[in-house]
Amino acid sequence: MRVIRPATADDVPAIHGLLADFAAHERIPFSAAEGDLQEALFGPAPRIAGLVAEYQSEVVGFALFYATYSTFLGKPSIWLDDLYVRPTFRRDGIGGALLTRIAEVAIEGGFTRVEWTVRDVNRQALTAYQARGAKVLADRRILRIEGAELQAVAKGQR
Repeated sequence: MRVIRPATADDVPAIHGLLADFAAHERIPFSAAEGDLQEALFGPAPRIAGLVAEYQSEVVGFALFYATYSTFLGKPSIWLDDLYVRPTFRRDGIGGALLTRIAEVAIEGGFTRVEWTVRDVNRQALTAYQARGAKVLADRRILRIEGAELQAVAKGQR
């Protein structure tokens, strides 16, 4: 039986392991420690919220998200940072169930939209999300500043 529920502190090791799998799948360097995730989800000032998908009491997927704010709308939004389902459990509706629950959380909390990114190479995910009504925003690009560049900007050097 499939269950979608809020993540608990006991789920952190499973979520951390799935995050490592997700990073490997996406060929993205992964350096987050389990303690980092514990602090972000359940520390004194949580920075993210999480859902887990269980199948027969085993955590097989997760979604991590947080609140953002649209100054143009004057309303809050949800940023879906990661949604991942173990490959052997894909096509069983688990990813869709996680997305459905996030949409419910958004509506229940007065959020106006849910946004996220998908890598161009992940055609399967793009197709699945578009089938649920998600639109690819062709006029937007995600920009990132980090590491030495972030330090330089903070010091007014760039």
